[in-house]
Amino acid sequence: MLALLGSRVPTALKAFLLSIAIFDDLGAIVIIAIFYTDSLSMLSLVMAALMIGVLAMLNRSGVQKPSSTLWQEWCCGSRC
Repeated sequence: MLALLGSRVPTALKAFLLSIAIFDDLGAIVIIAIFYTDSLSMLSLVMAALMIGVLAMLNRSGVQKPSSTLWQEWCCGSRC
């Protein structure tokens, strides 16, 4: 919808509305996962929370575009 308006809509408004849409979708997924399942995998929830924490730390420390070698070392260790 906002794409149709083009440059008449401020970029900040587009970013704000996009972030609201993303958080709304994530909230719906969490609600479905909690109320429509018999058992939750605590390991998966903890891993997801840790990943969100890592991303938040990277964001707060000012990392905008990490190099690909950083991710290769982090994922593969010294095996790559």
